[in-house]
This record gives sequence, structure tokens and C-alpha cells, in this order.
Amino acid sequence: MTATMTEKTKAPFNRYLPLAAIAMGAAAGYYFLGDHLTFDALRDNRETLIGFRDANYLLTVLIFMAVYVVITAFSLPGAALATLTGGFLFATFPGALFNVLSATLGAIAIFQAARWGFGDRLSAKLDASDGAVKKIKDGPRTINGRCCSSSALCLPCRFSSPIWCPPS
Repeated sequence: MTATMTEKTKAPFNRYLPLAAIAMGAAAGYYFLGDHLTFDALRDNRETLIGFRDANYLLTVLIFMAVYVVITAFSLPGAALATLTGGFLFATFPGALFNVLSATLGAIAIFQAARWGFGDRLSAKLDASDGAVKKIKDGPRTINGRCCSSSALCLPCRFSSPIWCPPS
């Protein structure tokens, strides 16, 4: 039985591959792209970018979103510039939508990589802990005896409003 438990507690090497890929991608992006993602580069290539966007709108949207997802997922420098580029290329409404969707997809990617690499072991350690760590882990789930499954519901639950709180 001890051998079975030891096998379950050891994490296979391939579980850390997504985290290693993110770390290497972030380092490579910082090294290779750090000097190129600037406002000056955007200003210098303004006419080319607008011309390409006008000729290939859908392709420009897909390329922009893919680049933004990679910038977010790998935590590369240039996220602020990419956000402004989205507004510059696509105007306020679709640009903001493309920025938010891309940032969300990139954040999901990095979250899933971290969860896949550390999730089970970290969750087991938190479940086994006592004291302040256990209170922090269990805190968001119940407030005043009521279940709080969304952060949007937590504020109203703190005031015990029966209209906004889910049934306990």
C-alpha cells in the first residue's frame, strides 16, 4: 500500500512541461521581442498595418488575437502596446472586444498550465493544512452560512440580502 501511495504523490515529469514551456517562452520573448514591441515601431509601421487591415480584415483580427493570446499566456512584454494596437487597428468597440477575448484566452491558457503542473499536489497540501491557510481556502465558499459560488454574489451575501444570495 505504501508503494501505491508513493506513486500517487510523485508527479510525473511531463506534468511540468507546460510550465517549463511557458518559462522558456517568456524568457525568449523578453530577449527577442523586448526592443521591438515599442510605440515607435507602431508609429513607423502605421500605414503598413492599416493597409494590411483594410485588405485582410478577418486575417488581421485572427493574427492580432493569436499574438495577444501568446503575449498574455507567456507574460511577454508588450501587453499594453498590444491593447492600444487593438484599439488603433479596429476602433474602440471591436478592438476592446478582441482585446478582452484574447486576454481571457491567454489567462485561461496560463491558468490551465499551472493547474495541470501544480494543481493536484497544491490542492492536497491545502486540504491537509490547518489554521489560517484552511480559513483562506474555505472562506470564499461560505459567508454567513450561505454558499458563494461567484465573486459577484459575495458582496450581497455579506449583507445577508435574501434577494441576491443563493439558497443555503
